[in-house]
Amino acid sequence: MKWIESAGGPLVMIGESSVSDWSGIEYVGDSTDYQRACSIEDYLGIIEVQSGSAIVFGDEPLRTCWIPDGKRGGVIVRWIYGQDETSLIEIALTGPGSGQFELVSEDSFRSRDEVHRLFDAAIPGGLLRSEEHLSLNLAIGSYAIKTMVVRVETPETAVLLHELQVRKYLPGPTGSTASFPC
Repeated sequence: MKWIESAGGPLVMIGESSVSDWSGIEYVGDSTDYQRACSIEDYLGIIEVQSGSAIVFGDEPLRTCWIPDGKRGGVIVRWIYGQDETSLIEIALTGPGSGQFELVSEDSFRSRDEVHRLFDAAIPGGLLRSEEHLSLNLAIGSYAIKTMVVRVETPETAVLLHELQVRKYLPGPTGSTASFPC
């Protein structure tokens, strides 16, 4: 299982056709995309980039992996605390029934790209290396995203889950512009 981390700030998910437009810590005008991503104070937020939008995964700089569910959705798993990867993955696969569950937000987005990149918001998209991102394969369409915290007493583990569920597949050309309206 591939895990990524940020250097201390949020992660962003951007459709492949818009990744190169992400400026990271490089200034474009009076601010950086990284500064705008850091302004998101919740677990999840959406900001505009030059050619589309980015989903910002805020809060803390947690180790993160992607577990696809085979139905063109999946779960973004963020490690709050726990003994090992296996415990976290088990919780992600069993969902809220595995422990104390708190739904913290629900949102929606529209995918216009089949491939999305999840990476440290500080990195300019044009400089992104393969070891610095996760690739998420999503069908073009409309998605619900539920964010939840699950805590388990034995073994003592907590995980932040962002569950992406396709609501409607939409026809569209491969590689079209990404868009994630709320």
